[in-house]
Amino acid sequence: MHWKFEKILSLKFLHQKFFQEPPIDISAYLPEFSVKPSPATLIRFNRLGWAVKPQTGGIVVFAEKIVRANGESFFKKRPEINEVFSFYITLNQPSVLNETTPFVLRLPVDPSETQPAMPPQKPKVIPNESLPTYSGQSRLMYFDNLNPKAIELPDKTQSFQLTVSEFADKSEFASRAVTPYLLQMTSSDVKKVTASSIGPITGLPYSIEIKNNAQSVLLDWPEGAWRLQQEPTGKPETVFLTSRPLPSTVFGVVRIFNTESMPLNQPRNYQAVFASV
Repeated sequence: MHWKFEKILSLKFLHQKFFQEPPIDISAYLPEFSVKPSPATLIRFNRLGWAVKPQTGGIVVFAEKIVRANGESFFKKRPEINEVFSFYITLNQPSVLNETTPFVLRLPVDPSETQPAMPPQKPKVIPNESLPTYSGQSRLMYFDNLNPKAIELPDKTQSFQLTVSEFADKSEFASRAVTPYLLQMTSSDVKKVTASSIGPITGLPYSIEIKNNAQSVLLDWPEGAWRLQQEPTGKPETVFLTSRPLPSTVFGVVRIFNTESMPLNQPRNYQAVFASV
């Protein structure tokens, strides 16, 4: 009997220009994004005997396995069902946001601004236009593996898309806040705030009545992602709550759940791609 490390999970975040203009020397290429486990997840990995290794634009996780003499292998330690592993996405090249959708949106040019004899003008570039509102202390991108879409990469490797659309867009925008925190009302008409946790198992939503036209309410909920709405006039939004301030370099968060439908007892490759403007 012996032991080995086997790939169990990979995460990759790339920019569209990576495919449009492939780097000639991948070893000299500085990825736009990098990924690392959150401190709590790193502790879990140590408990499980799992190891991590960086890859271009992401990370690979290896699980420790025991191999019997007959070739049968099994996890030395197994994650719990519905256990969650969180990772921080770091932005290595902040300037890339100037050429990335949805951070810069292209709007069509007003026809009245174009002279018939002149060549067509390029679309206007309007930074941060029409982005979703957020109630936290800053904005971030949020991803998880609860609704994966299977895709096949050019190298024939099957992966799962972390985004709703082909590219990351406004639907992945969220806000972050250190819990507990004061949620400011977006309107004097707000009567209550409801929220449900984002995860494989969700119970009844939290509900807080807003009395005497209060302008804020203290939220003291557990860490994690929440779907929040101020009623009756607010719009639903995603809020990521954390017990400690995230480093300023954290651009986004991705959470991988060990669900019954997506168990981590076989390799899982996840990726998201950001579109060029």
